[in-house]
Amino acid sequence: MTPSILPTSSGRSSLPVGRRDRRQTILSVAGKMFLEHGYTGTSMSEIAQRAGGSKATLYQYFKNKEELFDAHIQECCLRNLKPAFDQQVSELNLATALTTYGARLLTALFTDELSALVRLIVSEARNRPSVGLIFHENGPKRGLRSIGGILDDAVSRGEIWIEDRDRASRDFLALLTGNLGYLPLMSSAKSSRSLDLYAEARHASETFLRAYGMKNSSPIKKK
Repeated sequence: MTPSILPTSSGRSSLPVGRRDRRQTILSVAGKMFLEHGYTGTSMSEIAQRAGGSKATLYQYFKNKEELFDAHIQECCLRNLKPAFDQQVSELNLATALTTYGARLLTALFTDELSALVRLIVSEARNRPSVGLIFHENGPKRGLRSIGGILDDAVSRGEIWIEDRDRASRDFLALLTGNLGYLPLMSSAKSSRSLDLYAEARHASETFLRAYGMKNSSPIKKK
């Protein structure tokens, strides 16, 4: 179910400031409770009590628990992934741009909060598959658009020729996350902290560019 008040592209809702702050407080409290107790183990009554209000007030912002959980997915993805999606790499050559973006995206993906959200979605999607779609729209799909933009810039500069940008974007994302995708499903993001995420991103970039026949670019500098 789509939340009644959706965030704008800047991450803010269209509510007046006071009501927006109250909505954000509810989201923050609910998000912590969902991650602590799971979706089923969290009730609207408990959320209202911890947020310091009544259920009647809570229902002014969210029609039901499903809508509140959907809004939490959107907000959590935005907060954790926006720095990677918004990173400016258009001035860099393609090899460096993909590596820089990839490292930032991996860093965001393996935060404790986002890892916990992924595990929660996997658990809840069995009963309500739509939560997986909401996560895809606000996470992987936005990531693919960002990668597509990087590739478009490189094509316009004559660095590379790509026949199918969407497929190429999926290929790079698969190379970037393919060997690491299971980590968020483990008990915590600690499992990724021994990894050199920049090196992982550099390897994905180098493999992608070999496959797609890079024309001109300076070698990727090793950290």
